[in-house]
Amino acid sequence: MSLARLSAKLKTERQIYWGKNLENVKIPNTFTADCGLPEFITSLDNPSYIQIFYLLITDDILNHIVFQTNLYSEQQFQTTGKTYKTTNITEMKTFLGTNLLMAIKKYLSY
Repeated sequence: MSLARLSAKLKTERQIYWGKNLENVKIPNTFTADCGLPEFITSLDNPSYIQIFYLLITDDILNHIVFQTNLYSEQQFQTTGKTYKTTNITEMKTFLGTNLLMAIKKYLSY
């Protein structure tokens, strides 16, 4: 199904739509689980930052982010007529990597 058809279907069914209405937002229960780094990370011998990143942010997660980004763009196109270019996983990795680097090394401006 194309993003345009999916977006139109979701909008008519009111299942998923970006908005400012917070009436149906449920506050989760108090967090009680163990926290800290999992053993599969602490057991790594001298891991690089990128290895840890890819352990935590898998391609499945990145594909989901890409899909949701493209879906949102299609919804905006249907609402406002603003054109867009779909993104892909390579562009998303570049975008996230750039943002992470900018947070680590503070530059004067974007």
